[in-house]
Amino acid sequence: MSDEFLEIALTNNQPQAGGTLEGEVLLKPKGSQRCKGIRLELFWHISGPDKGNSRQVLSVKLKAPANLKAGKRYHLPFRLKLPSGPLSYPGELFRLTWDLQATVIGGGTSAVPWVVEPFTLLPANNQRSLGPEKYRPIGDAFLWGKYGPRVVSFAAGLLQLGFSLTLLWLGWEEFTETDLLTDYDQLLFMAFIVALFALGIHSLWKALRQSIVQSFLRVTVTPVKRAYLGNPLNCQLSLRPRLPLTLKFLNIQLQNEERCSYTTTGWGAEGFETTVHIKKNELFEYTHCPAHNHHIGLGRTETYQTALTFPPNAPATVLTKHHQLLRLLNITIKSRFLPTWTEEIVVDVYPN
Repeated sequence: MSDEFLEIALTNNQPQAGGTLEGEVLLKPKGSQRCKGIRLELFWHISGPDKGNSRQVLSVKLKAPANLKAGKRYHLPFRLKLPSGPLSYPGELFRLTWDLQATVIGGGTSAVPWVVEPFTLLPANNQRSLGPEKYRPIGDAFLWGKYGPRVVSFAAGLLQLGFSLTLLWLGWEEFTETDLLTDYDQLLFMAFIVALFALGIHSLWKALRQSIVQSFLRVTVTPVKRAYLGNPLNCQLSLRPRLPLTLKFLNIQLQNEERCSYTTTGWGAEGFETTVHIKKNELFEYTHCPAHNHHIGLGRTETYQTALTFPPNAPATVLTKHHQLLRLLNITIKSRFLPTWTEEIVVDVYPN
């Protein structure tokens, strides 16, 4: 990109992370003027459903002649050290781009000349880092940790059960002396207590069902929390029941998941409300659904193994504060007489 006075020419507009960005700034003054130098600034930008954000990662000053003569061309070479990330990502929910901006210092004109040149930051061949910034994945399930949602659900269930039983105890004498078919107020109040009690039972069930399954079925997943582009990702799943078990369905899914969060003022809210946008794209799925329900005997171990390879040019994991690209490994197991067992594992994908 260029204007009438200033131009940036890059040697390579697709440099590797951790490498160098080389090129030159070209000055083409139409009239004689003074110049104190050129400021080069490196930015990455994210655009999405919110206003997006930007961050400056580098700022250097290039020396230039103090007096620029009309009609003469000035070439100012530069060589900048690039950070290790975040990498460029042309996603659907958000896009991460890089720009190099050049600004004339003390040009003596009413409008300060400046120009921006975009480029793509590619992963390095030997890169083992996602960049200097590391953030937890966005979302309530990740925010509270692996067992956090179960603890919250269990506590909510206990509160709902306790509150409903307290109301029933306080109003029991009045209930027994009232004809609920004619007293609609008491009937509605009793319906409220029953609904609250049922909601408490449901919350406890959500909190305990995973533990119930684990008490009868031991599931072991080979750690796959790190993968590399161009290399196979092996997932090994071992089932060892503590009682004879009938397997009905087993599913392993690998998904691309773009997450974008931004903070807005909620309607009628005193503080701020965080909205999370999630877009999933399935990459791989392995399903084992036996024609006849498969019986696994006591003490016997069943092993299932899948393998897939990420394309070498696929985008690596993106981790910024409000915009993230994750790979999620979702495992679902259904068996007779037991609740559905589910597990979600975040897989960091690194350049090879």
